[in-house]
Amino acid sequence: MTSEAIVAQFDGQQLFAIVETKIEKYPYAEENDEYMPDFLRVYSESTEMDYDPHEDMTFDSWEGLVRKVYEGRKEQPPVPVRSFDELLGQEMDGQEGEKVLIDGVVSYLYCYGLESANLYWVREVPVYAAFCATRQEAEKLLEENRDQLRDPKVQPILLGKLLER
Repeated sequence: MTSEAIVAQFDGQQLFAIVETKIEKYPYAEENDEYMPDFLRVYSESTEMDYDPHEDMTFDSWEGLVRKVYEGRKEQPPVPVRSFDELLGQEMDGQEGEKVLIDGVVSYLYCYGLESANLYWVREVPVYAAFCATRQEAEKLLEENRDQLRDPKVQPILLGKLLER
């Protein structure tokens, strides 16, 4: 039997997949910013590689990050918050009163007392964890293994069709 005949035989039938969410988390590197458009920029006070959407801070701008961190700490930044683009190429007072040339994100964050090592890119990716012949089997397997999965759900899959990406 050819592969085309096998696909035709199953056309219209379903399997049921258990889909979970996997977290991709990578250390931030300024030079790679343009290559990570689907990732969130995240600042974490923790050094753990886990991502906690309730604790870790997502941000759109560097000055927004500085404000968020200090609001969370209920403190004032060591120097007034100014735009990264505005300060790029200029000198600024550092944490200890020294002059620091703002030549990138690392020096900008340093002046505000933040660690660039706490920056990450994070993306949630759906992953197929298991396939079952019936919805009932899939629901049972999901319940038995829920504690091992992140945001699991049962998803029907038509046989003979490309999987959604």
